Amino acid sequence: MGNMRRFLRQKAIFILGSVLIMSTTVKTQALTGQKNSVTIYLTFDDGPLHCSWHLLSLIRTNSFPVNVFLVGQQVYHSQEGKDILQSYRDNPLVEIDNHSFCHAHRKYKAFYRHPKEVIEDMLLNEDTLQLTNKIIRLPGRNVWRINGRKRNDLAHAKRAADSLASRGYRIFGWDLEWRYDSTTQSFYSATRMIRWIRQLVESGKTFLPQQIVILCHDPMLQNEYERSQLRLFAGKIKMETDWHLGHLIDYPEN
Repeated sequence: MGNMRRFLRQKAIFILGSVLIMSTTVKTQALTGQKNSVTIYLTFDDGPLHCSWHLLSLIRTNSFPVNVFLVGQQVYHSQEGKDILQSYRDNPLVEIDNHSFCHAHRKYKAFYRHPKEVIEDMLLNEDTLQLTNKIIRLPGRNVWRINGRKRNDLAHAKRAADSLASRGYRIFGWDLEWRYDSTTQSFYSATRMIRWIRQLVESGKTFLPQQIVILCHDPMLQNEYERSQLRLFAGKIKMETDWHLGHLIDYPEN
């Protein structure tokens, strides 16, 4: 009888230990998956333009999320701009954000010399486009203001950025730009962009770890080769186990 009790007690201890080990393993796997998860944000600046229709077509046929930072003057420059804006609004894969009304009139230093006017221009764009998510990218500047964290590329936009952040706006720069390569006379390939993302993840040289904001511009989609590279890029991201595309509204606060 004593041997039986001893056997049952040892078996219970073994089972309890196994449960604890399994529980710890599951938690470790979950934490590891979370730690290795990379979110990539495709952001398109300066639209809408005629070539923005290509972006809309790619989004519809390939089902990937994007953020578009719109310039109010571009929207109301023509009926086409208004039509593109409406198409963006009708598509849940598109998140619309604020890139100013006038895009600094392409005179950036003069624009940022007057922070009050920068704020007024941003508020005008917000009101004109009926934006509600309080996400901004300053024209011509790679500036960040997220939950008290900040980064500046050039000092002259600092006061305007600080003022907007104090009003509750999140200001996004970018970690990586999809650039034009003058050697190949084309924009970077999908393969090259994926390689750079891997390098950024490994180096940790992003505004927040595991979060990669990519700056794009609509004109990169004017020919079929560039459009094919964006399609290929989105497909490659979907194939990666721990990578996914997201919207900036879900960008973590810290």
